[in-house]
This record gives sequence, structure tokens and C-alpha cells, in this order.
Amino acid sequence: MRSFESQDIVEQDVIFLPKVTLRYDQTSIGIGFAALDYTGRLPLRYQYKMEDVDESWIDVNDRNMAYYSSLPYGKHIFRVRLAVGDKSYPESERAIEFIVKRPLPISAMAMVVYCVLGVVLILLVYDLFRRSNQTRIEAEVARRDEAQQRQLNKMNMDFFANISHEFRTPLTMIHGAATTLCDDDPDSQPDARLPKIIKHNAGRLLRLVSQMLEFNKLETDALKLEVKLVDVVAQTRQIMGLFEHAREQKRISLSLHAEEDSMLVYLDEDKYEKILCNLLSNALKFSAAGGEIEVTIIRPTREWLNKTFGTIADGQNYVAISVSDTGIGIPEGKTESIFGRYYSTQAGQNIGGTGIGLYFSRKLVELHHGEIKAFNRSSIDGKKGALFSLVLPVNESAYSESEHAQENEQFVSVDADRYLSEYTVDVPEVAEEDGKPTILVVDDDYEVQYYLKTLLAPHYNVVTRFDAMSGYEAIEQINPAVVISDVLMLDVDGFQLCRMVKENFMMSHIPFIMLTAKATVSEQVEGLNAGADAYVVKPFDPKYLLALIKSQINNRDKIRKMVGESTTVAKLDEDLLEIQDRNFLKQLYELMEKELANPELNINHIAREMLISRTKLYYKIKNLTGDTPTDFFRKYKLNRAMELLKAGN
Repeated sequence: MRSFESQDIVEQDVIFLPKVTLRYDQTSIGIGFAALDYTGRLPLRYQYKMEDVDESWIDVNDRNMAYYSSLPYGKHIFRVRLAVGDKSYPESERAIEFIVKRPLPISAMAMVVYCVLGVVLILLVYDLFRRSNQTRIEAEVARRDEAQQRQLNKMNMDFFANISHEFRTPLTMIHGAATTLCDDDPDSQPDARLPKIIKHNAGRLLRLVSQMLEFNKLETDALKLEVKLVDVVAQTRQIMGLFEHAREQKRISLSLHAEEDSMLVYLDEDKYEKILCNLLSNALKFSAAGGEIEVTIIRPTREWLNKTFGTIADGQNYVAISVSDTGIGIPEGKTESIFGRYYSTQAGQNIGGTGIGLYFSRKLVELHHGEIKAFNRSSIDGKKGALFSLVLPVNESAYSESEHAQENEQFVSVDADRYLSEYTVDVPEVAEEDGKPTILVVDDDYEVQYYLKTLLAPHYNVVTRFDAMSGYEAIEQINPAVVISDVLMLDVDGFQLCRMVKENFMMSHIPFIMLTAKATVSEQVEGLNAGADAYVVKPFDPKYLLALIKSQINNRDKIRKMVGESTTVAKLDEDLLEIQDRNFLKQLYELMEKELANPELNINHIAREMLISRTKLYYKIKNLTGDTPTDFFRKYKLNRAMELLKAGN
């Protein structure tokens, strides 16, 4: 048996080489086979078959050649058999094995190499992904750290800004009162209340500094309890007395409801006073005029404790103190976060404060082994406002020996608010009479209101309001000569109030003075952009404020005189008038020029032509010129007549 390939001849007997190996390009072969027949009398029939290629035996009779082209790669067995004469069974059968090698790119060695390379590639991709993921994680961690650092820096800046605001108010009181005392006319009797104002606000500064120092001790676990047996009802009533003047100024009802007339409990008087003062201060700050604040003291049942605070330590008796108000309440979902350090935002608006009051109170409560929680009253009794509840253990056994006060020590409160009632004086709100202009003061700090009343009352009629919206309503009612407003207030701040005034046709002419502790240039620019005529930073010199108010009023008088003598807005300085007032005068002058020869010109006709109510037209002309519309029309005609005579017309 021989095999032939199209290019190379392989001549090997199968007896000597039963296996033939072909290259991948030697896949077209011819195979010859022959049987030895020494008689030659009987015919020879051949059959062959290539396994894995032919499905059945191929009968070639006496032909002794087989041809194959494009043999697939791999091992193939070629079989050939012989039948002699008419016999159907094979006389003899032989086989030869062909192996067609794969091309190098798909050979077994190549497959091994490919696998190795594939594994290496997978490892490289995995390493690259791992490095990329690690880099991404590191970048994310760095980004979070940077964001946290920015947030921390912002919190610190806000904290110091709020501290600055808290310090500026009492400093304003001290500085103004001291300046007034030092510069007072020797022949006149100085106001006897001024020294008490200085004393009281010095106490406020002392209390702020003390709270900051104790806050630092609290953070470093250096603040210790000094508990002793105290009548918590009497102590609470005494603390509430400190806020008597403040609640009277805002016409807020402040009441105490105690389950018993007297309850003796172990607590640290100083720290309890700080806790309750913070809660009452917040209640007063966030309650509108005419609101209600209630303080409740009970001996809670176990059911009440579990319902209000959940799991709480057994084996102790507690006293529960709650402070509720009818203010703006707590933002949704913020009943826990308001106790966070530096939190000083309400309803998305910064309203001042150090941002540590409630955080400080919670820490002091926890120092007493108690708990404090905040709720919206709407979820309890359906009313508007906030509710703060705290529980403190009453038994001596709740405190360690080191937490008890020494027997020879007694706490003496230096809270200057105790002396507030010594100089409580109400300055009545009166309209503009006896020749004095009316000044409207809008500020939610009753002490600033009191000081400004004391400072301005000898020269002006002073009307005060605690919030922007009631101040806005007062402007409509009394038409003040000047408005003085704080910036940080509940709901609507001073910037918004200023915009509302300057955008109102009937109010835009009124001078608006910002009086605030917000002292940065950007904040002053914001105030001026809102339309403020002046921006005064606390603490201020009282003489400067008086001179500024006088200057604003004098400027209004000059503008009135100038408008009354003019016949066209072209003669008026653009900086003297608000854009609304300028447009109004332009329309008024043009209409009066058109009706110059009309002897029946009156306010009704002008109001119809300008599409404005008679009342609004009257007050607008009165405020801009100082004259009634009839007098203004007469002056205008006289001024135009004089101009025509001078022009020779």
C-alpha cells in the first residue's frame, strides 16, 4: 500500500510504516493498494473506507487507488479489504493511520501558549481593574474627606459667625450706653437705666463666655456634676422669671403646670438652669407675638416613659420636664438632627444663634443620666409648635459620690437676666404727632428694641415690631419716616423685607436702614442690592445712628422740595429716587403738562388717567412732595408759568 500527495510522494509500505504523518498543507492524498495473486484465475475486488470521512465502504472492484482532498486535521484510519471471486466476506483487510498536523496557530502547543497568554491577560486585566478600582476608591475617599473638611470648615465658620453675632448684640448695648453716658451733656441728667443696661449686657457676655468654656469642658469630659437636693418646681419657676420681660415684650403667655407644688430631686442647679434657659430661649425665639409657652413638670409613669422615650433604665424614679410652644415647629425629619453640634438652621434659613444650645443641653441632660427628645406638637395634640421633653433621675443613688456637691459649697447664680426687671420700661407706640417723625424698628431681639427705644425716643416717635411681616403691616398703617430693621429674623429676613418695601409702589420712597451684626462685605453688598439706603454694623456709635437717621430724613425733605419745584424728571438726580418713584413722577409730569390749560384739573381726573386709586395717588404725592395733590398741581402750574415767562413764550 502506498500513499501519494499532490506535491510530495510518500512511498512507504504499510508493513514498515503503519502510521503516516502529514503536514497541515498535505491534505490532498492518493492511496494505492494491491494484493499478491499468484494464480490470477479469480477476480479481485477491493473496498476501502477512511474512518471519520467515509460513512460506508467504497467498492472499487479491480481499481486499486483511493483519493482524498482536504482531509481535516487530526487522526484518520484508512482501511482497505479484499474479496476474491464471488465471496462476499473479505479475504484480507489492512489499515494505515494518517495524522494531519494542525497549523502552528492552532496547534496543541499554540493552544497551550494561548491559554497561558489568556491567563496572563486575565491577570493583567484583573490587576488593571483592581488598580483602577483602588484608585477610584481612594479618589472617592479623598473626595469625601475633602467634602467633610469643607463641611467642617463651613460649620466652624458658621459657628464663629454666629458667635460673633451673639457677641455683637450685647456689645452694641454696652458700647451705646457707655458712649451715651460718656458724651452726655453735663448739665442734663443722664438716663438712670443706662448703667443697668451695661450691667445686664455685661452679664450676657459673661454667660456666653461661660457657656463656651463649659462647652469645651464638656467635649473633653472635664465638666463634672455637683448635684444636691433641690425643689425642681421652685427652681423652674425662678428660671422662668428671667424671661418675664422678654415674654411681655412679645405678648407671649408663659405658664408653669406642675403635678405637685413641690418636688425634691437631686440635680445640679447650675446645669439645670442652663438646660431650661436654652429651651425657653428657643421657644421665645421661634414663637410669634401672641403665642403660648407651657412648662410642665410631672412624675412620669413607666408607661409614659416607654411611650415617650422607649427603653429607659429601670430601678430609678424620674422627673419629666416638658417645654412646649406655639411657634413654627421643627422641620420635617429634623427632630433628632437639631441636637447636632453647630446646628442653627430652621426651615432652611439661618436665624442666628451659636448652634450649640440644644447640643449643649442634651449633653448636660446625659451628664445627669437622663434623656431629652424633641417632637412636633402636630404629632401629639394636633397643634402647631414644638415640644421638648427631658427626664432626670431623682434619687441620690443615681449619682456617684464624686457627682455630689460638697456640703460647704453653695451655687450662686450670676445670671444677669435676673436684673432685667430693674429697668423694664415700656415706650408707648404713638403715631406721628407733636412734630416728631415716626421711626419703625423691626428686630426680634427685645433688648435691641429696648435700647433703640431709649436712644430714639427723645427725638422720634418709635414703633417696634418683632418680625418682618408684622413690620410690613405696620409700614402700611403708620407710614414711618424711616425703617430700621435687623437681618436675621424668623420666616422673612431683613433682606426680604427691604425688597418687599422697595418693590411696593406705596412704600418705595421710605428710607430703609439695615442694623445688623452681619458684618462681611458680601453681606453688606447683599443688603445694598436689596435696596437698603444704609447698612449699619453692630456695635455702632449711637451718635452715628442718630446722625444717619437725621440725614435720611433731611434727604427726604430735600427730595420733596426738589420734586415740588420741578416740572420734569430730567431735572431730578437719578440717584435721589427709586426707579418706581421716578417712573411715577415721569408719568405724572407728562400728564400734567398735557392738562396744563385744563382749569378743572383735580385729583380725581389725574387718578383716572393714571389708572390708580384716589387714595393711593393722594398718599404717594403727599409722601414724595410733602404737599397735597391740590397744592402740588397749583405749584406745578406756577412753576411752568414761570418757565414760559422766562422763555418769552
